[in-house]
Amino acid sequence: MDLAVGTFNLYGLNQGLSMLAELCQVCNIIFVQEHWLLPNDLERLAAIDCRFTSISSSAMEDTIGRGILRGRPFGGVGILVENRLMHSLNILAKLDRLIAIKLADCVFINVYFPVLNCASYGDIMAELIAIIEGILSENLGCNIILGGDFNLEFCNELSHILTIKFLMTLLRLPS
Repeated sequence: MDLAVGTFNLYGLNQGLSMLAELCQVCNIIFVQEHWLLPNDLERLAAIDCRFTSISSSAMEDTIGRGILRGRPFGGVGILVENRLMHSLNILAKLDRLIAIKLADCVFINVYFPVLNCASYGDIMAELIAIIEGILSENLGCNIILGGDFNLEFCNELSHILTIKFLMTLLRLPS
């Protein structure tokens, strides 16, 4: 089965809406990051194109639970999947920074890694890598498509390049 897969950091759904609509015309599966949607607004991703189903999560769950929203919304990930593929879809993980699905013998992982100056950077990275490692070990023999926003700075030796190299080793990719 030939599939076209795309990935796009929206920097907010309103800002990225027109490009996302264009991606729906050429892709079968689309990874999105930073949609900035509240939990009760996630259906807006599914409404972009009636040929797609959205599997998405909000990074705003805890913030909303603490009361009045202050500042701008943030984060959130999703995977848009063409409806014709939904019959064989299994959701493997659905978190605020990672969504993984399985279609037949292919695992699709959309991840949104933190920026280096994030206060809990090390903890978040360790958790995400552990989750990805678990998904890989539970799906041996499957094709793996890993995409998303890795927040890499190739010119900065402090960036998490070593973590990405470790991830590439897990995926058995040349580094």
